[in-house]
Amino acid sequence: MKFHESHTGMFGIWSDVSKQFVFGIQEPSKTKAWKSLYKKIDNDARKWRWRVKPIRQRDAHMFKQDLKFREVD
Repeated sequence: MKFHESHTGMFGIWSDVSKQFVFGIQEPSKTKAWKSLYKKIDNDARKWRWRVKPIRQRDAHMFKQDLKFREVD
């Protein structure tokens, strides 16, 4: 899979209410990001406000820890 140069190759949980990435989740696939969200907040993950979005380098200020990058072949 080819990513845009500003994309980290990771996916995070986006809140449509606060317009930012939440919970510090950084996973290599959308499915793993959803599973991490369910693990963290259980059934509240079903609410309409959560979305999985690709993480870009410009979003680094929304994460307390450093951004993770996925190596792409």
